[in-house]
Amino acid sequence: IVIWAGALFFAIGQKFVLKDLHHADSAKKSLEEKKELASIPLTQPEKRRMCVILILAFFTIFFWIAYNQASMSIALYMQEFINLKIGNFQIPTAWIDSYNGLLCVILGPIMAAIWMKKSKSKKGDFNISQKMSLGFLFLAIAFAFMIVAVMKTGTVPGEGPKASVLFILAFITFQSIGEMCFAPVGYGMVNKLAPAKYASLLMGVWFASMFVANKLSGYVELVISKLGMLQVFIVIPVCLLIIGFLLLALNKKL
Repeated sequence: IVIWAGALFFAIGQKFVLKDLHHADSAKKSLEEKKELASIPLTQPEKRRMCVILILAFFTIFFWIAYNQASMSIALYMQEFINLKIGNFQIPTAWIDSYNGLLCVILGPIMAAIWMKKSKSKKGDFNISQKMSLGFLFLAIAFAFMIVAVMKTGTVPGEGPKASVLFILAFITFQSIGEMCFAPVGYGMVNKLAPAKYASLLMGVWFASMFVANKLSGYVELVISKLGMLQVFIVIPVCLLIIGFLLLALNKKL
């Protein structure tokens, strides 16, 4: 129902928002401007900005590999090792899955207000790489809760007591905070730094890095089966911290 409502809103709204694009003269002028823009060579600052986008896109792969474990290895862990009962009530897993989306909606304006307040302070706002480094830090903290949970439950179903659902909620909370420090900033960074004629291409590169991360995420489950869940849940946040500090070290150069 919501999707159909959105489609209807788009169909009706475009007549008002995009009304100028319906005129042939406007479309022709836009095409001519694009051809003229394509013929202009890139400046050195634009080339450097493209390099920054490609470097940060590479870092993005590692963030999303770890992030995607929420719907893979951690989801499998939750089924076997997490107590989803509150009294006689069984918490539906769909509610747990929806918690991240709910947090993103709630945290959106909050994070925007924090960045705005920070930008008006004497030291000024954090820059792009600093905010993305914070994303790595918060995601690493999220995995710390999973390490504690696994130490409590063990790695064999039924061998130890089940862990509280609060461990999963804490993981998702810090995961979502990390996402809000990382993802919106990344999208905004591409729009801000990309040369106009390569804006769509470079946004595609950004999403391609997420595709690579999604592809590689599944292999983490294979690693877990060989090394063990606890070991991998320790390795992931350690790697996140190392990569986050590396990104922070490159901050001045970027």
